[in-house]
Amino acid sequence: MKSNNVGGENMCIQYENRTKDTHLGFIQSVVTRMGQNSLQTKSWCITLTVALITFYTARDIKPENVRFFIVLWTVDTLFLIIDACYFLLEKRYRCLYDVVAGLESDGGVMVANYSLKIPDELKERKTWWRAILTRSVLRFYGVLFIYQCGILATLNCG
Repeated sequence: MKSNNVGGENMCIQYENRTKDTHLGFIQSVVTRMGQNSLQTKSWCITLTVALITFYTARDIKPENVRFFIVLWTVDTLFLIIDACYFLLEKRYRCLYDVVAGLESDGGVMVANYSLKIPDELKERKTWWRAILTRSVLRFYGVLFIYQCGILATLNCG
């Protein structure tokens, strides 16, 4: 009987490990998807920026007309918000991954098997403003904004 009990415990541990591995795989696929969506957002932002600047120069719009660049910066700001949203979700799911994997020492957070719902405790750690103010978001959109200001200055001087 003891050998059956030991074997049963061993199978239970193997089942728990398999469950945990599957759960971690689900979370990892969500993290990967968020990263791909963030990259796609940046790609679309560059495409629209180039298309709008090309439209601006091809239509021979007067350089004093700053309204066009306000439209351009509004589009860029919308993409910044979308990108920051994806980045925020990616960071929250990375925290969820750490909790499920047991890498996080905080024992107060409980996650049900196969749940992809982010607990409120993890949401409080990663906030919206922290996502916007990260280097990866600010560098890309900051350089884009400076580039557009340079184009505006060049067109106004030339």
